[in-house]
Amino acid sequence: MFRALQVERATSLQELVDEADVLTLHCPLTAETESMINAELLRAAKRGLLLVNTARGRLIDSLDTLEEGLVSGRIGGVGLDVLPEEPPGSHHLINAWRRREEWTLGRIIITPHNAFFSDYSMNECRFAAAETARLFLEENIHRNQIPSR
Repeated sequence: MFRALQVERATSLQELVDEADVLTLHCPLTAETESMINAELLRAAKRGLLLVNTARGRLIDSLDTLEEGLVSGRIGGVGLDVLPEEPPGSHHLINAWRRREEWTLGRIIITPHNAFFSDYSMNECRFAAAETARLFLEENIHRNQIPSR
């Protein structure tokens, strides 16, 4: 499948950011992943990288790292549904974004860890729950059954 789609696998995070235009984070916070996005990694990233974190805030080591990357142009923009520190305190990057300073416009999107919650997603959840109940009641299909040991 990867060959058919002409997907190339990176062997390391560093190799990935060397080539990637967009990096989205979808991993749990573990000892291995904490601060995986740091200043050293971003200094070596492809210029203009778009970084999106909807996973866990501490995958990125600090707001200072994001600010340095944005100011230098190494990061073209960030989309953050989570932050390294929640709730965010008084930090230059957050304050600049709140004041809508020119250099932040179109480059920073911050949502309050609720990007999933929309009318569409709530309707989708209700539909999936109703369909699971229907399958069980009408067709005796146990869609979400957890096998016993």
